[in-house]
Amino acid sequence: MKTIKYFPLFLLVVLVSCEEKSNPVSSEVNYEYFYNSWTRSYEEETNNDSIKLFRPNDYKEFSTSRYREILIFKQDNTCSYLVLAPNDAHYFQSGKWNLINQEKIL
Repeated sequence: MKTIKYFPLFLLVVLVSCEEKSNPVSSEVNYEYFYNSWTRSYEEETNNDSIKLFRPNDYKEFSTSRYREILIFKQDNTCSYLVLAPNDAHYFQSGKWNLINQEKIL
């Protein structure tokens, strides 16, 4: 019977102590993160082929690979990316990048 008396008090304490946590993900984009050289880390990717995982070049020591995608983003909205030619050569191609802020698409 004592348990039933204290249950409403316990419930009140639990409800009052619970608070809504704020979302730690900011809606603002810090462009400084883009101005870097990025290497594809395909070992960390899941089976979802539509998502490619890139890490900063200095993130870790990447394993040896015949070809690994590299993207270099610069502040003037230009970029370079490593291309694999049909003859198995590697060379950098120049390009431009743009960020669609509302949709977080690069």
